[in-house]
Amino acid sequence: LELAESWQFTTNGYVDADLVGDADTVFAASWDGHLYALQDDGSLNWQRNLGDSLDATPLVTESLVAVQTWSREVYVLDSANGEVRWRFDYAPSPADDHRQAGIGITGELLLVPAWNGTLYALDLLSGENRWSYSGGMPLRAKPAWDGERIYLASGSGRLSVLTATGELLWEKEFNQPLLSEPALFPGGVAVVTRSGLLTAYAIDGSLLWRHDLAETCYYGAPVYHDQALYVPTAAGALWKFEAQSGRLLWRVDTTGPVYATPLAAEGRIYLGDNSGTLQVFGADSGALLTRFQLEREIQGRPLLKGKSLLFGSRDHRVHALRLVEKAGP
Repeated sequence: LELAESWQFTTNGYVDADLVGDADTVFAASWDGHLYALQDDGSLNWQRNLGDSLDATPLVTESLVAVQTWSREVYVLDSANGEVRWRFDYAPSPADDHRQAGIGITGELLLVPAWNGTLYALDLLSGENRWSYSGGMPLRAKPAWDGERIYLASGSGRLSVLTATGELLWEKEFNQPLLSEPALFPGGVAVVTRSGLLTAYAIDGSLLWRHDLAETCYYGAPVYHDQALYVPTAAGALWKFEAQSGRLLWRVDTTGPVYATPLAAEGRIYLGDNSGTLQVFGADSGALLTRFQLEREIQGRPLLKGKSLLFGSRDHRVHALRLVEKAGP
């Protein structure tokens, strides 16, 4: 496998958020306060200045795109032209700082995790606040949704599991912050604390297994793929565990500390790190298949569209790489 650069798109700020896309558009949020809608060839479809830095991953639906800003404002825009459909703002808090959480969705409700510790459930079409839940301050991780339950991880160290209408089913407390999105797998959920305690629960809250990685974990979330969990760490490693049993399968070093969430697809793990290296590992073996080097950190999850791999960087750019499969011997 080789990675060949197809194009770059330059913004005026860090591109830390995950790139997201629909059938023919890629959306990039930048610290320069703009949300960019790019065509698959890297040309600009539209841009919208939202007035303050963006480091939260946008959410895309069939016709809308939603994102929150450092001014504690949620914007929902028409994904075709960037026109603002509605906006919502929430109260400030002592935890207001970088690294906002991505927005989740449960059918007709947007789930907005706020720095102030509140999860707001907003009507997708109108922006009406249907309900809210105090999950502990700050919320820096996107909530997970399994079709019935909402899993909310808090920087206060609390994991809350809610119904679709915001009622608490069960919760767990940790003595360290939870900074990344919970990872759902069949019959369970896994979370990792900042200190590297990886814990898996059944959907009723009973403990399945636990491992102390003894490595710092920031915003890179565990990812479930093909019966396994892949866990990145800021110590510069990627771990693989069997999801149901917790059995360690392998651990590999990355080139630098990882703040990004991996992308697992088609038997490969795509992962950027703070050395500016985009690495591709074999999902089964952990073998390094290829890498691509930039000058600045990669803190967002890559997006795979066909044979194109797209990601943002602190070099202020969106990068698109072409996956070139090597012919066998």
